Amino acid sequence: MELPHRRPVDVIDNKGKAIEQLTQTEKQKFIADAVSERDKFVAWAKEQQSSTKSSFLESWKYAPSKKSSLAALSAVGLANLGLAVAGSKLGLSSEAISNIHYSTFIAPIIEEMIFRSTKIPHVIRSLGNAMGLPIRPDTARRITDTVDALTHIPDWSLPQAILGSLIHGPSMQKTAHERGLTSAISAHALINANIELHHFLQQRKLPNESLIKSLSTLSVYGVGIAKGIMGIKEIIDDKNIHDILSEINQNNAIDPKKIQSMTHKMLSTPSTDGYKFQAGVELAYVHSALTMPELLKDVLTPDEYARTQVHKMVTEVWKDPETLPYRLDKANRYITEEIAKRPTQYQKIHNP
Repeated sequence: MELPHRRPVDVIDNKGKAIEQLTQTEKQKFIADAVSERDKFVAWAKEQQSSTKSSFLESWKYAPSKKSSLAALSAVGLANLGLAVAGSKLGLSSEAISNIHYSTFIAPIIEEMIFRSTKIPHVIRSLGNAMGLPIRPDTARRITDTVDALTHIPDWSLPQAILGSLIHGPSMQKTAHERGLTSAISAHALINANIELHHFLQQRKLPNESLIKSLSTLSVYGVGIAKGIMGIKEIIDDKNIHDILSEINQNNAIDPKKIQSMTHKMLSTPSTDGYKFQAGVELAYVHSALTMPELLKDVLTPDEYARTQVHKMVTEVWKDPETLPYRLDKANRYITEEIAKRPTQYQKIHNP
């Protein structure tokens, strides 16, 4: 089956020359280099297939910001223990202390694992498809954020819930899908702890009371503003990612520099389990396959060329040699287990 090729003449070799400008000798070398890269990738892929599938412990070993996440979670945990001691001395009821424990430790873990995973948006999209109502991936995440906010009623008012769906949810999505779920849990816990501390200070008589309470209020609003900026940026980024993938799916011409910039940005996100890394893999794979040089069509399949290009791009943008093999494996598994199985033109790439 013929595949569309959007830029047959502006593909360049390693020295920056357009394919049409290469001499016959240079073309032969270009082909030989591409085949060599393919063969190296195939050998690597076979070696990966013989290894066991990554476990949760292995995933944690290569988790982004693992040390800082552990430090933050440990700090929140120790703070909760200290709060139990301090609360009893300050006359707080056991119920009040339990509520604070839940708010600053248990709730962030539960909420982030449920609402910031890729599972809920997938369920929402599946339900939409079953009802004949296709739902965009970014819209599914916004629905997830809204559901998350609504679960806080009656602790939040309806306006607060609406604001939460526009600010809190997207800002936590950004953290989880870029830095990892543990980072989102840590951030959520510290945000809640800051709010609980603010409420505690506002209800107490303190030395330098005015200054302390003003600083506490400033801290809460400052965090809120930062979350708002992050949330708006996440909503915009999420929409842009979906739009550019849609443009490629529709075979529309897109500036290669824009694609390269977005691809590198998404492939460089520390978390390999978030939608951004996965979207980066998809963008790199599909764009590479659909723009494979005509010069290579007799020696490589679009799938081979695209997988090799994804492998090369991940290697270029990620400089940590310890975690690079895991990221390369995650990218290739995502292509095999997700992208290549979709009932779209991707199957034409995988099975031309």
